[in-house]
Amino acid sequence: MRVLLALLFLVGIGSQAEAKIQFCNKFQHPVFVAVAFQDNGSWVTEGWIEVDVNKCVMDEKHPNVTSFYFYGETNAFNKQVWSWGKDKEFGVKDDDFSQRNADKPPAGMRVVKFSGPNVYKLPQTVVELDFQDGGTSFFVPPENQGGNTAQAAASAAPNSTEKAAIEDCDHKSGDVAIAGCTTLIGINPNNESAYFNRGLEYNLKNDYDRAIADLSKAISLKPDHANAYNSRGQAFFDKDDYGHAIADFTKAIDLDSTYALPLTNRGNLYRYIHAYDIALKDLNASIGINPKSLAAFYYRAQVQEGLGHKDDAVADYRRALTIDPNDQDSKDALKRLGAK
Repeated sequence: MRVLLALLFLVGIGSQAEAKIQFCNKFQHPVFVAVAFQDNGSWVTEGWIEVDVNKCVMDEKHPNVTSFYFYGETNAFNKQVWSWGKDKEFGVKDDDFSQRNADKPPAGMRVVKFSGPNVYKLPQTVVELDFQDGGTSFFVPPENQGGNTAQAAASAAPNSTEKAAIEDCDHKSGDVAIAGCTTLIGINPNNESAYFNRGLEYNLKNDYDRAIADLSKAISLKPDHANAYNSRGQAFFDKDDYGHAIADFTKAIDLDSTYALPLTNRGNLYRYIHAYDIALKDLNASIGINPKSLAAFYYRAQVQEGLGHKDDAVADYRRALTIDPNDQDSKDALKRLGAK
């Protein structure tokens, strides 16, 4: 029984298009993707495609879709479920499935709402839908309007070397992922997701200069990539370059006002440099977008301590523990403050 679901519901089929949709998971937990499309006037839903944290996966089964709705749902992590969707209702199942007439679901299907539609009209292109903390984003690369880009060609018919590299870059970690992403970049120097994934892996290895270089390249290929700005900001933060980190977190916030994570990260940076009043504003805003963010409540509790607000700090540590009852840092903080 799969509780963690992230669904992409696709609407309509272009007769001549050869498109690909790339699902990218910028959230803190794995995502599963299902698709839905109209076939002879009926809505059909199918699932699932697994997308791991900070990875991208291509939908190889539905290359002719140019308009879609989507819905996202996470697994129950510490009893908390995150979801994305607000507009149109369809039925889904928890296990692998293919269901016709999903807009009028039979007994045994769950009914959930999807957001959309997102529409594009470019043939021979790769588009991207990102699941993020606080929202989603949909990207249609303008450089693909000619219909003959290397990325689209490679995605349309990957050979065995490319398939192995895609698997490593999208699903593995460490040096294996870096090698896979490097192979993909060699095949297509404009592969934005490969630069993004490799930058994340370099940052995890504390190789901040390479991480910043790769994330900068991803941004140059996709200037509205809020998550790349946020991730580069984290690399700058880890490198103790606070000015550039604040600038990148701010840019990510400006690009996507529903994206809570850069607010949390900027608030944490301000907390770190003891700019508590500014930190409090950012963390309040982050919690307003995502009231289930363990990090935001934990950092806000530390800010409240810095401001001398013990009762507020205790309350936030306790809120953090309602999100993750096993969070040892919050337990230790309550013990240190003499609270249960």
